Amino acid sequence: MDKKNHHFVPQFYLRNFSNDNKSMGMFLLDKQKYIPCASIKKTAYREYLYGENGTIENGLANNEGKWSKIINKIIAAEKIDLDDEEEYITLLLFLTLTEARTSQMADYNNAQISTTANLLFKMKEGKDRDLGVHYDIPNLISMQTATKLTPMLTDLNLLLVINESNRGFITSDNPVVRYNQFFVFRNYYRNYGLGHMGIQLFVPLNPKICLCVYDDVMYSPITKDVVTIHSGSQINELNKLFLLNAYERIFFNNIQKESYIKCLSKYSKGKKAFDIPILGARNHYLIPYSHESVKERIKLDFFKINPDLTTLPLPLHMAGPMRPQAEEFSAWLKSESKNSKEDEQDEE
Repeated sequence: MDKKNHHFVPQFYLRNFSNDNKSMGMFLLDKQKYIPCASIKKTAYREYLYGENGTIENGLANNEGKWSKIINKIIAAEKIDLDDEEEYITLLLFLTLTEARTSQMADYNNAQISTTANLLFKMKEGKDRDLGVHYDIPNLISMQTATKLTPMLTDLNLLLVINESNRGFITSDNPVVRYNQFFVFRNYYRNYGLGHMGIQLFVPLNPKICLCVYDDVMYSPITKDVVTIHSGSQINELNKLFLLNAYERIFFNNIQKESYIKCLSKYSKGKKAFDIPILGARNHYLIPYSHESVKERIKLDFFKINPDLTTLPLPLHMAGPMRPQAEEFSAWLKSESKNSKEDEQDEE
């Protein structure tokens, strides 16, 4: 295989944080090690992460050409000027698939299936055992799900955050950040789903520009479409958000000062350990599947929560409050799945 090194963060994306298109700054969170010039080609990859036949890797490469064109256009114009709905959907797909293809998602999915297999063995045999079960392509289910759920986001708005401070945006090996300012404001401790009211997705596109996708029913930015920030403290808050979402390492432009990165790294909790919860007892168990979320309070002065919704009654169940489009889309997906199963039974 010519393509055995499968990059779980696109190289075209990381080049936006480079001065020479070949290297960037990198900080290893567990080792607290600052690397001023890390090779883009030789980082953020795993061998055969997406399988050995090359199908998924080649499919991602084809999409990356489209994503790169759109993102480069946004960076050059410093505004969101999409040609049509297809470009909008393509940009949303970049967010969902970039989130789904990471090494963190691979390790989480393997921890999930391992926990499930070991629990089933314990229920049958009455004893604990680590069976060493894992997926051959651990990101496959996540990427399939991301592709299906992308249309759920089409009711959300886009915002560019332009950084005019003296420090640049960082990014990480888990560059798309889910956040929910409303949930944090209400102390509503749930992981954030793409269908939730108040969902926000952040991804820094380069040291100066960050893209945000947000629920415009819940939030109003201080200016529409583009927000310009001069405050270094506000950029620190966003960088803290990006850092907390990182898995093993953060990336940044080579000129970023080591002292700033090390100061920022104090907020890191190190590499995430996936302690998969098992609910229930006596052979009646439930293993929840949820996306890891940043629940720390991040000060985002450029977003204001809709005052009419600050006292909105919140459900006690784990699903949380859903946006109307998300509820309709979920119902449609269930209907399509049911019809597909019925068609398969008829063919049999």
